[in-house]
Amino acid sequence: MIEFVFAPDDVARVRFAFSPLWELVRSLRVLADPSGHALHLPWARTVRPRLRGLGLEPLFAVVPPAGYIPDFLTPPPRTPLPDLGAELAVVRATPPAVVAAELRWT
Repeated sequence: MIEFVFAPDDVARVRFAFSPLWELVRSLRVLADPSGHALHLPWARTVRPRLRGLGLEPLFAVVPPAGYIPDFLTPPPRTPLPDLGAELAVVRATPPAVVAAELRWT
């Protein structure tokens, strides 16, 4: 049996909130490899052609289709209903050294 032990600080960081940025990151994964997302396949088929030519390659490069997603891309929401602009501001404020370290893990 697996047992997780949490300190009070860990529990205090748990969030039950909607995150537009998390939805965006997960959507990028679906678009990068729709084959593993049958439920969203009709959406991906509709959206993928519309994205051609938008220069999104760097964005797809930092959000791999599987595995680790750099933590700086999905900061914990600060409110139950954050807006995308506020979450992007947190991403922009991430220290470059943190970004570099997390990108090395992908």
